[in-house]
Amino acid sequence: MIYKHLPLSDIHPESTKAAQASWAAQQQGKFWEYHDALFQQQNRLGENLYQEIAKQLNLDLDKFNLDRKKALELMLEDLRIAQSLNINETPFFITSQGVFTRVINLEILEKMLADSQINPVIDPIKS
Repeated sequence: MIYKHLPLSDIHPESTKAAQASWAAQQQGKFWEYHDALFQQQNRLGENLYQEIAKQLNLDLDKFNLDRKKALELMLEDLRIAQSLNINETPFFITSQGVFTRVINLEILEKMLADSQINPVIDPIKS
């Protein structure tokens, strides 16, 4: 499974900045922790929260802030790829059984992967 950031900035004004922050956290091995903290505090999205979570996770703040700037270019490439595949909503999943653009129950997704006899590699962000 490869996690790609496709922020819906028209709907969620902070989505791009939140995605950049979680990408930067991944560079220090803390993607899922950062991701989960963002989702738990969606009503507080903004610069203060991004820095607060980074501190709570003991991230190197200088590296975190530099990596946030790098993330935008990589996310734009992911958006171009999604557009070329006519994917314009999230979440989406591409499997050997097709493209799914809706939330899929974890058990169903696991069964789909097992049925396709794929040995999944889980990589939170591969850019």
